[in-house]
Amino acid sequence: MLFADLAGYTRLSTELDPEDLHALIGEYFRRLDALVSRYGGTVERHIGDAVMGVFGAPVAHDNDALRAVRVGLDIHKVLEEMSQEFGRTLEGHVGIAAGEVVTAPRDRQGRHEFAVVGETVNLASRLSSRAQAGEVLISDAVHALVGPRIGSESVGELVVKGIPHPVRVWRVLGTCDDAPEHLAPFVGRARELARFSACLRSCAAEGRGEVVLIEGEAGIGKSHLTEQLVTRALDGGFAVHGSYVLDFGASSGEDAVHALARSLVCGKAHASREERQQAADALFERGTLPGERRLFLNDLLDLPQPVELRALRDAMDQSTRVAGRQRVFVELAEQACSRRPVLFVVEDVHWADAETLTQLHALSEVVRASSAVLLLTSRVEGSPRHTWPAEKLAPLVIELAPLGDDEALELAHLLVSGESQYIKLCIERARGNPLFLEQLVRHASGTATFEVPASIQSLVLARMDRLPVASKAAIQAASVIGQRFDLAALHHLIGDDTFDCEPLVREALFDRVSDGFMFKHVLIRDGVYASLLRAKRREVHLKLAAWYLGKDASLRAQHLDRGESREAPLAYLEAAQAAASTYRYEQALGLVRRGRELAREAHEKGPLLLLEGELLREMGAVQDSLALYRSVLSLAADPALVCRAKIGLAGGMRVSDDIDGALACLDEAQALGTAQGLTAELAQIHYLRGSLYFPRGNLAGCLEQHSAAHAYARRAGLPEREAHALSGLGDAYYAQGRMQSARGYFHECLELCRRFGFGKIEAANRFMIATVRIYMNELEGALADALASAAMAAQVGHKRAEIISRLTAGWILLDYQRDEEALGQARQGLALAGALGARRFEPFLNETVARVLMRRGERQKARELLESSLVYVRQHAASFIGPWLLGTLALATDDAEQRRQALTEGERLLASGCVSHNHYRLHQAGMEACLAAGETAEALRHAASLEAFTRVEPAPWSDFYIRRCRALARPPADGHGGELRALAEEARTVGLHSAIPALEAAAQRTSRRMYSGSYRPEGESS
Repeated sequence: MLFADLAGYTRLSTELDPEDLHALIGEYFRRLDALVSRYGGTVERHIGDAVMGVFGAPVAHDNDALRAVRVGLDIHKVLEEMSQEFGRTLEGHVGIAAGEVVTAPRDRQGRHEFAVVGETVNLASRLSSRAQAGEVLISDAVHALVGPRIGSESVGELVVKGIPHPVRVWRVLGTCDDAPEHLAPFVGRARELARFSACLRSCAAEGRGEVVLIEGEAGIGKSHLTEQLVTRALDGGFAVHGSYVLDFGASSGEDAVHALARSLVCGKAHASREERQQAADALFERGTLPGERRLFLNDLLDLPQPVELRALRDAMDQSTRVAGRQRVFVELAEQACSRRPVLFVVEDVHWADAETLTQLHALSEVVRASSAVLLLTSRVEGSPRHTWPAEKLAPLVIELAPLGDDEALELAHLLVSGESQYIKLCIERARGNPLFLEQLVRHASGTATFEVPASIQSLVLARMDRLPVASKAAIQAASVIGQRFDLAALHHLIGDDTFDCEPLVREALFDRVSDGFMFKHVLIRDGVYASLLRAKRREVHLKLAAWYLGKDASLRAQHLDRGESREAPLAYLEAAQAAASTYRYEQALGLVRRGRELAREAHEKGPLLLLEGELLREMGAVQDSLALYRSVLSLAADPALVCRAKIGLAGGMRVSDDIDGALACLDEAQALGTAQGLTAELAQIHYLRGSLYFPRGNLAGCLEQHSAAHAYARRAGLPEREAHALSGLGDAYYAQGRMQSARGYFHECLELCRRFGFGKIEAANRFMIATVRIYMNELEGALADALASAAMAAQVGHKRAEIISRLTAGWILLDYQRDEEALGQARQGLALAGALGARRFEPFLNETVARVLMRRGERQKARELLESSLVYVRQHAASFIGPWLLGTLALATDDAEQRRQALTEGERLLASGCVSHNHYRLHQAGMEACLAAGETAEALRHAASLEAFTRVEPAPWSDFYIRRCRALARPPADGHGGELRALAEEARTVGLHSAIPALEAAAQRTSRRMYSGSYRPEGESS
């Protein structure tokens, strides 16, 4: 029983003109009567300004209490609308009670009505009068019926006139968005309920959780049992966060893990973007999550990334993004479990993809260490227990068997009253499947025939035939959208913006969810969908694909696919590109592979194969990507596709160090690109070739190629290609030893990256700013840049960039004589290089370790390490780092012949063409080693060689070491000590602390000799 009346009615009657009051009350009654009728209730009568509504008589539903509560809440919304229309504040109070009443038919003015009397009527009226304006008060009996489907708070026990005992009363706060509108009766499953209840008790008592898997065939009652288990968890004080996996019709970002994350952060799975943004901001303001997690939380909540995070996200590799999302998801779950016991629910896991299963495995670890339970439901086929990781404790499996005959009979009697041969036939046909039985019995309630349909599809069709034409059209259209559907999409398909789904909810065909509706069970949806003629299905899918154009590329492609459109393959390509642009590589891979299955023509297959190859390379499967690029070549497709495939092959070969193969592919690609005028592809070709020339020491070629790449990129108007070319030009000038020019190009590259958010390019080049600043003698800034670059690279998972950043930081720390820190950076770099399999970086890092060993006096160990590194370098990287290592070996050896051999071999390599740092470092080491050995003339020759190399563009670093060498080699004379001390002060100022001891020692010797009047021209200069 529901009573609703207006607050302040007496005041209204004195303030308003009688005609205005009559119009207002008339509109009030009209709207409330319509509201009661819409929810399946009956308006029993009007009493003054009060409306008395009855739910459950003369027509009963299994959720009448919830219907009444929804009406009570909606009444206040109606009054808010009327307040705006009538220009005065209108408020009401609502009371709802449940219990036995007496109904009697009566005729009044030719209408068949029901008079309702009894204690429940009185209680509802009294609750209405006790409610404050805007409140809905319900009796304890109503609260017991609606349970977790509403939010409520206890008002306590009230003494109500006419009721002999105190009455417990509840204030309604709202309804739970995700609770289904219709619930069939629940019977049986006592054993399953007992097992789960034991899990809840054990979890709460011991603080250790459990993973529970409910497994059974379709329609066996998994979802219905889950609803009962959720109720028990809520009664036990557990917080509940739930989601489900859909096999079709789900937009991107609607997967189970994202829904759970939204529930954990916002309190509900389908929060609006504004609600998600506010909840996320609150987490960081409270310090619940550290600031560096925002990027991953935004991904989980499907929030746009702010400008400052876009580049960072772009720089990450896919494994880092996935791991970051998982880490934040786990942290959210841990925090929820730390506050109170939690039940996590994920339904229909048999449809989950690999990433979702990985996230659920991680969640299971949180659950087992907390007061929490993870409840999964699955069909037998595709059950996650078959792929559960061996290293993780297997879930507790509850296998749902069919209902027994007695339980089936009980369910049937709860659905319909009376005994009949038809009911027995229904039970026999259903064979213990609750969904099948429910649909059969509901079918029986609306037909006089005794024919029992043989399947869900046939009985759903039989029920559809009894529906109004509009409802039948709607349910068929909804089946095309998917298990869950948006009302706007449905209205578009049926061409009726006013269609109301509530009658189909009452028919137990639909359930309401917060963001729309969904079929009560996927089998109902499948049955309706299968009933459509193929031509009709195609027509509706294509109409729906047009609806999703510009809204959701993935759903558009899926509906074009099911509509058998020839546009489907390229629509899948577009959808995969959209998914890849937001780094959803697994999703993109699935889309592109489905497109490839449908593609018939080479112009369709080629772009799909190219994108799949690119995705696989981004995901680390380089050899698989190469196979796909080669398959494009076998299609003999158009030249543009062949050109792009050759570029893809070259990129993969570069990663796998097949430099000759990569260069050959680029030559072939360039011929095609030039012939076809493919400007963007030519920019990429020249950039890749320049990058391949760099480690080989082809310095002129490197500069020429990157200059060409820059020109093509500018011509094509492609900022990303331009940024790549600028980085290549920086590398080319660095390779030639022109550090100031290199610095300018790297700065320009990084500015472009920051402007457009090219984080991946920024991460790959940021360390080069640190490197060139070393040669500018800006060591303090260079160290800060190197460490910042290492931190960024570690954050985004760019291991190669992190290795180089750490070895750069190590060189600078050696100059500062902070040997232990330098050693730490080198060891971190070596660990990363080993994990990545990047052996060419190991000699660089070993050189740092060797210098630390030398300073410790462990020169033999240093020599052994350098000599072992040179074995690899001479075979694979002589022009890249050979002379540098040979110079360090000359410093480490005590054998004059070995020193001369090392320096001679290094200079021979320099003459054949090497990257510039070899010139700087070999000649600087040659100066040091020869001065230490008393070979002053040889030291001065190395100084002259370095001066000649840097003459086009001198660098402060080389200039300092040249002046230092000449000062140390010069015989003592007036003012010589001052020059040495000035050089020592200069070294101290810029941070070249390792250069200071020899200068200070020489200055002291010079002072002593000048004082004694004797000196030796050679020998003790260092």
